[in-house]
Amino acid sequence: MSALIRIANYLPTKKKNLIINSIVKSQFSYCPLIWMFCSRSLNNSVNHIHERAMKVAHNNLSHLTFKELLQVTDENTIHQKNLKYLATEMYKYIHGLSPPIMNEVFTLRENKFNLRNFNHFYCSNKHTVKYGTETISFRGPQIWNSLSSEIKESPSILIFKTLIKAFDMVKCPCRLCKTYIQNLGFI
Repeated sequence: MSALIRIANYLPTKKKNLIINSIVKSQFSYCPLIWMFCSRSLNNSVNHIHERAMKVAHNNLSHLTFKELLQVTDENTIHQKNLKYLATEMYKYIHGLSPPIMNEVFTLRENKFNLRNFNHFYCSNKHTVKYGTETISFRGPQIWNSLSSEIKESPSILIFKTLIKAFDMVKCPCRLCKTYIQNLGFI
């Protein structure tokens, strides 16, 4: 990153984005389902690296906050990208496009009737605050159920990926997206 900062003034924005995508963002695109369950402090570090990279690429926007930078450049945080990747994996599982090992991770619900708000996946109830909630088998169905029916009923994976790219993951149930209030807890 420091080498890029030294030469940033000599490169056009397009070249800087290419370098950042190939060096910085590619590190977090490898095994995204693992990065999804990192701690809050590690997630803050990832966001800080992402923010620094964006400010190097767009030095005329360096006065903006991280949220404003994301809005201006029409990007998502690494965590939001990982959630969208998980939603894509859920789509692949439902349509039989995922590897057979995923049959051990997810359980589909059987339904005889065509209901409007039918949840495709069996979600086990967790009786604790933390145990079992930070797993793909628990988080995947939650993310899938938070999607709109238009996205869920996409006829192909390409259309699904296009729709999910524009979808804003506002109702994310994970602990990284919850706000902590002192003496109250996470809300």
